[in-house]
Amino acid sequence: MSSTNRILEQTFHFTLDETNQSYNEDGQPYTFLKSLAEELVSENNGSKEALRLEQSTLERAIMCRLLEGAGSVSNKTPWPVQYLIGCHRRSMDLSSKVQSDPTISDAEKNDAVEALALSRQLSVSYVGFMLQMSMFPQPEQAEIRGGGQIVDSYLVQSGDPYSGVFGSLIPEEVRNSTKVEVIHPEFLPDYVSRFEDENIGDLIEQIGGSLINVMSKISILGDFSSALSALMNIMANKVVAAHVCNSALFLPGSDALSDVDGRFIENKTILGTAFGISSIPDIMENPLSASDNGRSPDVAEKCFPGGDAGRKADIRSATSTIQTSLDQAHTFLHRIIMTLLKNQDAKTRVLDWFAAVLSVNKERTKMRPDMKKASTDGFMLNVSAVLLRLCRPFLDPSTGKAWSKLDVRYLSDSRARGCASDDETRLGLTHEELQQWTQEHILNEDCAYHFICECFFLTGNALRLSIFKALENCQQLVRAAREYDREASMAPSDPFMSMRVDSLRKVSSRLRSMAMCFEVSMQQREFLDDFVAYYGLLSSYLPKLAFGMSATGEHLSLPLPSPAPKEFLSLPEYLVENLCMGLTWIGHVGTQLLTPNLVEQFMLFFAFFLGSNDYVKNPYLRGKMVETLSSYMPHDEDRDDAHPWSSRRFTPQASQEVAAMINAHPLVVENLVKALVLLFVEIERTDRHNAFYEKFNTRYQIGEVMIYLWDHPGHRQAWTRVVQNDPKLYVRFVNMMINDSQHLLQEALEALPEVRDIEMQMADEQTWHALPNSTRDELTSNLDSHRRHLLSDFGLSSVYLKLMEITSDDPQICARFFDLQVRDRQARILDFFLRYMTLPTERKRLKLKNPEKYGWKPRELLSSLARIHANLFKANNEEWAQAVAADTDYYGSDPSIFEHLISILSSLGAPSDIVQSIDQLRIQAAEAVKASAADDENFEDAPEEFEDPLSCRIMKDPVKLPSGQILDRTTILQHLLTDNRDPFSREMMTEDDLEELPDLKNRILQWMDEQRKSK
Repeated sequence: MSSTNRILEQTFHFTLDETNQSYNEDGQPYTFLKSLAEELVSENNGSKEALRLEQSTLERAIMCRLLEGAGSVSNKTPWPVQYLIGCHRRSMDLSSKVQSDPTISDAEKNDAVEALALSRQLSVSYVGFMLQMSMFPQPEQAEIRGGGQIVDSYLVQSGDPYSGVFGSLIPEEVRNSTKVEVIHPEFLPDYVSRFEDENIGDLIEQIGGSLINVMSKISILGDFSSALSALMNIMANKVVAAHVCNSALFLPGSDALSDVDGRFIENKTILGTAFGISSIPDIMENPLSASDNGRSPDVAEKCFPGGDAGRKADIRSATSTIQTSLDQAHTFLHRIIMTLLKNQDAKTRVLDWFAAVLSVNKERTKMRPDMKKASTDGFMLNVSAVLLRLCRPFLDPSTGKAWSKLDVRYLSDSRARGCASDDETRLGLTHEELQQWTQEHILNEDCAYHFICECFFLTGNALRLSIFKALENCQQLVRAAREYDREASMAPSDPFMSMRVDSLRKVSSRLRSMAMCFEVSMQQREFLDDFVAYYGLLSSYLPKLAFGMSATGEHLSLPLPSPAPKEFLSLPEYLVENLCMGLTWIGHVGTQLLTPNLVEQFMLFFAFFLGSNDYVKNPYLRGKMVETLSSYMPHDEDRDDAHPWSSRRFTPQASQEVAAMINAHPLVVENLVKALVLLFVEIERTDRHNAFYEKFNTRYQIGEVMIYLWDHPGHRQAWTRVVQNDPKLYVRFVNMMINDSQHLLQEALEALPEVRDIEMQMADEQTWHALPNSTRDELTSNLDSHRRHLLSDFGLSSVYLKLMEITSDDPQICARFFDLQVRDRQARILDFFLRYMTLPTERKRLKLKNPEKYGWKPRELLSSLARIHANLFKANNEEWAQAVAADTDYYGSDPSIFEHLISILSSLGAPSDIVQSIDQLRIQAAEAVKASAADDENFEDAPEEFEDPLSCRIMKDPVKLPSGQILDRTTILQHLLTDNRDPFSREMMTEDDLEELPDLKNRILQWMDEQRKSK
């Protein structure tokens, strides 16, 4: 028998020799083609010499095999299409072996190679006939499966047909009915070459649909590598990729795209289902019947069945498994995208897909998004991870690869696929200004954007929609779990409630497991590396954009160029906001990623823009910068920052690197204090709906940073220069410290008596249990609410008081406390608090059973108030005594507050110099009251024109307002600290609009002298 016959038998597993006893790899005998054998014998006059396989009879043999079947049928018998796929693979494998086999003659070798080439062609052709024309019989399931059989073969390409981490990706009904053959890498190229001129679109859609079905069901713990390998190998064929990318399986047409949402893209497109392979459960799932968004295995259940309460070793192992698998998945996805990007017929569609993903997921930017419409967190994180990998080649600023390619016009050009939406707030342009600039400088030009530009800005938007929303969702899961735990703990010990309690605890456990999946997934190392590198490039890019792209680090200095370039002002705010939020988050999870070069880039970014309201007009946005800075400040062991407003929770190494840069870089040292003072003032008013509450948090963080800077000589000198060179700004800063501390402490001190009353009721168990349940619930709820508010008020106010305490101890800096706009108010407010805390009748009402539970630390608070009084008195005895004497409301109504204060300080062991200063203040304030009373008596008949119409006191420095009204300078300046309008006309005004009245001033002074002499 010829070698060609033998090789063809091995290829097709059939024979014309009835005595052939050969078996295939599954132990099944070769199929005897009886009808063909009889035909050939008949055609050759009964000679059996013709019973051999050769090129001339091969196609007839294949047709005979397909018509008659394989004889015995089992789940080891491949369906016809699978059989032909196996024949194609064997023809490829045998071709290589034949050519290298020294036992075969050259003539036989040539015949065999030609026969195998024909085998390859015919195998592919008949697969096409089977799938497109139904020329031969096949099982009903095979017909239904159609082109999906090719996907099945790709899924087993790399090994055992039914392998996988938790089971096969091939449907059970297929596994039970056929052997799935491993496909050869050349099969699809051969198929496309054979049928390219015919209609292969239907088959490609079948392949795509089957892939979507497979990938939509697996999580990161499933056999995702087989699925993504199949997708990658299929997309490696340029013709197939082009067909897929231009079909609805890849992305709906532009007309239909407006009607789809993020869930559709994720669940119904071929890339969407691939990117949906994740370790993060869908937050829209029912915690009591978790489904992992239809994907399995369930990551939360398999890896974190006990939430964060599992064994540490188990959590470490699960974390390693998830993060390693994520890296592998991201590598696969990146390769798939790179394969498509290298295909010129698919590249544009790939970028269109990314842009569409971001566009249809705007829902995720809403305060209350409908997450049923938005893509899942896991999907969006995968999108960001792959986009970051696409950015890797140009993320190092030192290479300069990106500088000439980045064009901010991309984000405002409506023709660009990644253009920011019209409703995005920009750094410094209103909607009307943006439209005008766009019309003049973008739409009238032919703008072509480099791939680096598109990739960079698409990534920035993707990060906003992914990691930052995922962080928020993770926090919501944790809060919800705590609430379920709280409800379970408060449930009565009632057998009828046991099922309810069990259900609550089950839900809480599930939510914690889900939150663990979020945390572990977001902290995958390669993702973090790319994340930090991206924002490192952004923090380097923005100063270059402000100064001009040709500027280098040596030429960058403050102030920034004025006016700010429109290109910079046109940037969406989210780029800066996410940079700050990202750095704050990195401080929690990966400070080891912050190299000295990166720290320098970030610190210079803050130095340039923290105080530059012409560039970043939204104070809230600059407040985000302070939040980040505050989070990296080295922890002061002497201060208690355990309350939730302290951001200092990061590693010493990160703090040391940031501290070194803050205290060493001349640009930072020269400008940081002024920027913080300016923002402290400007944050008073923003357009945000919760601006009133946000300002306290931002000012708290500003205070944290400033307290740290105080001990550094360079920053102290810069602080002094702010006070001396911009006194008006610093007075506003002092005024706002006074205002905020008054609001917070007054609110807290007024709430303490109610807390005390509730605690006393609860302490009397008999009376407490006699109250109706509704009353007890209401009082318990009120107590919990008070606890939260008191912790907030005392925590936030502590920084204001600390700032006033340290700055009042510096002779140069505390001079602004004596400005007439704030001096008397400061004394009055300090006296107000002292009255609460020193008079025996008031102190009794502030005593709590567990004061620490509410952040109430009366000793520390009283000592701080006393130090501020003592410092200011030491700075200027006479003026501060007069300021205290001017307080007719609190000190005036009960001067004994200082006597009580001295007594308390002595009992607390306060430093003697503080006690002595307070005692001297008490004496001099009493003398100042007497002097003031004498003046009041002397001037009680003052002419009306000499009196301030608002304060009803004699004016010492009368000035005329734009409205024509006359007030004392102190009165109007106090008014302008909080309201820059004329109090009479309500027109805008400044201090420069005041007109001095020297004649009137002299007349008043002359009259006062005359009155004193006459009495």
